[in-house]
Amino acid sequence: MGEAVLVFPAGMPEGLAFRDRARARGLRVVGASSLERDPAENVYEAWERLPNVNDPGFDDALAEVVRRHDVSAVHAPHYIVWKHLAERLGPPPARSHRTTSAPTARCAIVPQC
Repeated sequence: MGEAVLVFPAGMPEGLAFRDRARARGLRVVGASSLERDPAENVYEAWERLPNVNDPGFDDALAEVVRRHDVSAVHAPHYIVWKHLAERLGPPPARSHRTTSAPTARCAIVPQC
């Protein structure tokens, strides 16, 4: 199946650009959004709906998506989402812009490429 990366929120321009870069590297790309209807849904090979990042169930829902799709990295182009993940998961390693451990302890927030 190949390594998978989750893009959330997936419909942002940077999320779409990252999707293209990730595909070019041979990664499987899963898109996710908190919107009921996101126009980007049809441009990802897999799609998930997640609660709003401020919803008390967000962390558990994200962890379930990570498990279900065997996600090894999350690209979070929205600062509030990135900040939420970074605050809960620790500071990014020195060599990347936005990388840190994720809810399942095997997933990372990927740097922008």
